Amino acid sequence: MDDLMFGVEEKRPFPDTDYKNGRVKSVRGRMLKKLMKYELKSLFSGLWITLAILAGMTVFMCILLSVNGAKFTEKVDLFDVLGIFILIAILYLYAVMASVIVPVAIAGSRYYNNFFKDEGYLTFSIPATAEEHILAKHLSGMIATAIGAVCAVLSVIIVSLVSGGFETGVATANTLKGF
Repeated sequence: MDDLMFGVEEKRPFPDTDYKNGRVKSVRGRMLKKLMKYELKSLFSGLWITLAILAGMTVFMCILLSVNGAKFTEKVDLFDVLGIFILIAILYLYAVMASVIVPVAIAGSRYYNNFFKDEGYLTFSIPATAEEHILAKHLSGMIATAIGAVCAVLSVIIVSLVSGGFETGVATANTLKGF
C-alpha cells in the first residue's frame, strides 16, 4: 500500500483477475485466440484426411454418374455394373456421414485428453483460465463441425447437379411409381 502513495503502481501478473474474489473479470481475447489457433491446428490435422476422402469420393461419383449412356458389351453383365455402382454409392454416403461425425469425435477426444488425462497437467499450467480453455475447445469444435457439414452439403449438391439435378431424381421416382 505504501507504494501506491508514492505513485508507483502495483504490477500484477494477470491484470484481468479480481484478486479479492479470485475471479476473472473477462475472457482475454488474446489468449483465447492463441488457444483456438493451436486447437484448430490439431483438429484439422486429422480432419483433412476425412475431407480429402470426401472430395475423392465426390469426384468418383461425378465420373460414374456422367457416364450416362455408356454402351456395355455382352460380356459385361448389367447386374455386376449395378452392384459396383451401389457399392460406390454406399461408400460415398459413408464419406458424407463421416465428414460430419469425425469432427465431433475428434473434438470430444481432444477435450477429454487435454483436460482429464496426463496432458491436462500441462494444459492448466499455461496462463489461461478454465473458461478460456473450455471456450476455445467448444468454439474450435463448432468451427470444425461446421466446415465438415458445409463440405458434406456442397458434395451432395455437386453430385446431384452432375447426375442431372434434383429434377431427374423426382422424375425417376415418378416413373417408378407406375411399377
